Amino acid sequence: MNAVIKNKVTGETIPVTSTTDHADSSYGQPVWVDANFDAYCVVGFEQPLYEVVSISVDDAEGLAFMVRHLRSVKGISIRELAEACDVSKTTIVNVESGNFSPRLDILQRILRHLGGGIEIKGG
Repeated sequence: MNAVIKNKVTGETIPVTSTTDHADSSYGQPVWVDANFDAYCVVGFEQPLYEVVSISVDDAEGLAFMVRHLRSVKGISIRELAEACDVSKTTIVNVESGNFSPRLDILQRILRHLGGGIEIKGG
């Protein structure tokens, strides 16, 4: 999974990738690292110095992480998210487990409610 993080003090933006293959990764928790393999912060935790500006996902696992992370940061339960998006709790659980890739309209509703969005880029 790729992302761009921003230093909250300097405003510097840094392209990063998540990995567990770094000395700063503990108990399998991924960290964001740059092209030089310098670690900046733990993936999925609120950080005092850095904020995630954007996350790029290209598989169901990355999407699952992103939805779980955004939901937990917002303090929203699975039930609350399901009701707000007019989908079943099972749909949210399946998306967050990486076992299900939702239709685009459902994904848009979920991400919109979580303060995220979708950007499609050509390769």
